[in-house]
Amino acid sequence: MVTMIAAWAMALLIVAPQPASARSLGDGDYEICSIYDRDDAFVGYDNVCLERRKAILRRLRSRNNNERHSSSLLCPWHANNGQGYNATFYSDGRNPSLFGTWDSTWDGQRCVPRGRPLAGGR
Repeated sequence: MVTMIAAWAMALLIVAPQPASARSLGDGDYEICSIYDRDDAFVGYDNVCLERRKAILRRLRSRNNNERHSSSLLCPWHANNGQGYNATFYSDGRNPSLFGTWDSTWDGQRCVPRGRPLAGGR
């Protein structure tokens, strides 16, 4: 039983996707962009496909960098009266961020707490 659990855990570690920021074009990307002739002989790579894959990775890296450096955004008023939430949980499987100030409890981005709104909505 213990060996079966250990084997299952190892399989999950092998299959678990790596974060996009740590990735460059890999074997899977090249396989997707491979061109074969009618005899299933390898001809080469589709340059347009490779450029699209690189653009996707650049966009993912840029988004990850923006998430890390977007702390200059003020928390919206709906986020705990402008004070922000103290934790956020991610839908993509990352560990939850339990410390900090977030604009949402689900897939939140860092934000700077605001002062309390004035009475009367001013």
